[in-house]
This record gives sequence, structure tokens and C-alpha cells, in this order.
Amino acid sequence: MENYVLWLPGWYPTKQCPFEGDFIQRHAKAAALYRKIIVVFVKKESNGNKAGSYNIMRQSDGNLIEIICTYKPFSCGISFIDKAISYFNYHRHLKKMIREVIAKNGIPLGIHTHVIARNAGISLYLKRKLKIPLILSEHWSVFLQASADEFGKINFLIRRKWKSAFQAADKITVVSDVLGKGLQHHMMIANYAVIPNVVDTRIFYPAVSPSAGVVNFLHISLGGPHKNLPGIFKAFAILKKNNI
Repeated sequence: MENYVLWLPGWYPTKQCPFEGDFIQRHAKAAALYRKIIVVFVKKESNGNKAGSYNIMRQSDGNLIEIICTYKPFSCGISFIDKAISYFNYHRHLKKMIREVIAKNGIPLGIHTHVIARNAGISLYLKRKLKIPLILSEHWSVFLQASADEFGKINFLIRRKWKSAFQAADKITVVSDVLGKGLQHHMMIANYAVIPNVVDTRIFYPAVSPSAGVVNFLHISLGGPHKNLPGIFKAFAILKKNNI
């Protein structure tokens, strides 16, 4: 059986959400240049198929194998019950696919989990059960110290589970130094390494001779509140007012 690393991302592109976690997919493609990577990802569907259904897509590109499961749980209209049903379905599908991967490919060399929120428990369990290294890569802005209010609203037991996983990890990586300092503050970790989100330099690269004239500004995101688009517009208004 070929050696491989098991990736458990909390965000990853699907047909329904093709841009969610696309930077994690690019990271996987880059890592697959050096080692076989098997990605296992589960996501709840908000529309489309009928309740109780699920779909598994398997695709491969060289050393990268992606196994993506989307599911739509039954709903009774009562929030906490629906959340419990979705939680059960998520972990049922995730554990089933991980068992199938290990049965076919053997025990992985290690686990690489991106975005701790959904997979803290299973990552910690696999590390201890299989006695293999665990790498945690964090991207979520909720861990920034500037997001302390949002972080404080998360259930204490969930935060404690995250902290256990972070403190047991063999390596922690973040996409920025400020996020790493946020993890040190909230999760009491000792060390981290910064790995910026992967950029395809065939498409994005500095212009050799920047053209003079009109300044074009491009902001790429899904426009969530944490991106602070109003703040960006206000900042540019100040620059324009001061003729910068």
C-alpha cells in the first residue's frame, strides 16, 4: 500500500459552493506534487436533493485524491433538534469514508486538518488511535484577537475540544502571523509556522512595468461581514478626498 497523508478540511470546494475553501484545495494540489494526498470532506447541503439523501463524489488528479460527500438531513423545524440530526449525519458520513480510505490504503503517514471547527474530535481520535502525527492548519478569522466577542459566543465545551486538539498537534500552521498570535491568545499554543494561502503565480504576478493613469483596485472574496467591505470603501474615500 502506498504512503499517503489524510487531509480533513473543514472548508473545501463543492459543486454547490465552488469557491469555499478553494485555497485549501490549491494547497492540497501543491502538497500532492511531493506526496500522495487523500482528501475526505463532508458538507451539509442547503438545497437540491431531497431530505435524507447524500451524494459522494470521487475524483483524482495525479497524487491528489478527493472524496467529497454532500448530504441533506431531515428537518423537523426545531433548531436544536435539526442541528443534532445534522451533526450525527456529518460524523456518520465522515467516519464511514475514513474507514473505507484506511481499509483500502492502509494507515496514513499523518493527518492534516484544515479549519479545526468541525473535525477537532475525529482528528484527535485518529492521532491517538493510529499513533500518527497531526498537523493543524488554521484559516478562520474567529481566532483573531479582534474577533474576541465572536469567539466568546462559542460554546465553552466546543472551545475546550479545540484547545485539546491544538495542544496535542505535532505542528500548527496559520495563514498569517496575526492569526498565529490569536491562536496563542485563545488556545494557549506555544509555536506555529506561517504558510500563506497558495497563489497560482502563472496568473497572479507583479507587473514588470505598471501602467500609469487610472488606479484599478480588485478585492476578491465572498463579501462576508468579516471582510469589512464598508470599511474598505470608507478608506478609499479618505484617500480620494486627500488626493492620494
